[in-house]
Amino acid sequence: MKKTILFLILLFTLSANAQWKTIYEGGFGTSVALRYDCGSGFFFHSDASQTTINFSVSDDQNRIGMHAYMSPFSTQSELTAGIHKYLPEMAQYASLRVYLDMDLPDSVGTVHYSKLMDTTFKDPNTGAPQWTDFETGITSSVIYFTNFEGAKTIYIYTDLNISPASIYYDYLRIEADTTQLLNSPGNTQADFDIFSSGNELYIQPNQTDSDYGLQLFDLSGTCVYQEQKSGPQNLPMNFSEGIYLVVVTQNGTSYQAKVYVE
Repeated sequence: MKKTILFLILLFTLSANAQWKTIYEGGFGTSVALRYDCGSGFFFHSDASQTTINFSVSDDQNRIGMHAYMSPFSTQSELTAGIHKYLPEMAQYASLRVYLDMDLPDSVGTVHYSKLMDTTFKDPNTGAPQWTDFETGITSSVIYFTNFEGAKTIYIYTDLNISPASIYYDYLRIEADTTQLLNSPGNTQADFDIFSSGNELYIQPNQTDSDYGLQLFDLSGTCVYQEQKSGPQNLPMNFSEGIYLVVVTQNGTSYQAKVYVE
């Protein structure tokens, strides 16, 4: 076994003024057992017509152990073990970070991270899939991606290159940047009404005599529009169809809303 610590960051922009709060913590050193508090599962495929399969899950000082045996096992076999955590509070934030502590066999394959099963986080700049391949000797990783769609579940799953194999997910902590809210209806309703219709963006400030900054981010976290504005606005948005994050900044305070462009 080798000890591995992963550090993932979910974000649409790095902020020097980030204020992190823990929204979930479980595993070794806590009172929460990952074995019972997270979902777990095994996934496999074999070309052999007769395959012996044996899976089990254990609790060891609140960490979750996942044990798999498959015979016959070859380079054509597929064997994956993983956990997932459903956390509705995640949906409120565009920027989160996840700490994961694991024990992995030396010959483990690739560790994937996703918000939907059968998908992989993608680099917000290149769109390329991101993962950590532990066969290369890498023992830590930082993964960047967005959560504009308001995902409520994080999946962590590992490809196993040997059988039998045992892996342990030791510790999991999820933190959210409270300055990067996807929805802040209190602020938005108090000072700005922000909504869209078709391909037009409408902004109605309650204080019409004060300038404000307007930014528009796509799902990759790229700022596609940035201007200084004043007063009510009715703006055509000549962008691709999809969800966008509108950020309005006035007198040092930011107001955010998600809009859909047709």
